[in-house]
Amino acid sequence: MSMDLPDLSLMYSEGAFSISDTGHGFNVTPTGSNTLMIGDQAYTLLQFHAHTPSEHTLDGRSFPMEVHFVHQNEAGQLAVVGVMIEQVDGDSPYAPVATAISSDAGSVAALDVRSLLPESLGYFQYPGSLTTPPCSEGVAWNVLAQPVGMTAEQIAVFANAHGVTNRPVQPLGERMIHSEVATD
Repeated sequence: MSMDLPDLSLMYSEGAFSISDTGHGFNVTPTGSNTLMIGDQAYTLLQFHAHTPSEHTLDGRSFPMEVHFVHQNEAGQLAVVGVMIEQVDGDSPYAPVATAISSDAGSVAALDVRSLLPESLGYFQYPGSLTTPPCSEGVAWNVLAQPVGMTAEQIAVFANAHGVTNRPVQPLGERMIHSEVATD
């Protein structure tokens, strides 16, 4: 359903990030302040992590990887921004993260987190749950319509470390997906 959704506004800063292996993936946690505004509601970036392959589809298309930017507001409510990753040749803004993971560095000294998202922030929104146990409800999902590219080697760093880490695409049930992008 197309509707007027509030703009996503990112106030992300360049800074250091720590990387931790959770045993089922990697959490990349900022040391600085990074804020997502959805309308007038502020959410602080807690961490981002990846799933291989994607947990969402765009127009029925699955992607080799999806990155989730997990945010929380002062009331403790979660908002996740999902970014589809497609395979490309050439440079990728995710190169510093992939390099740090493959070398067991444990951190990235300077990362422009805004560069990890596409230029266009058109998105689909729906109420859902976390995709890992305990799969708690009450998550505001904001899935960006434009993918970001990574090389095959960079995608392989994530995929080879933990294998398949995605939750299969779930049925919509009674949920409505709202769109802030033009759809056919």
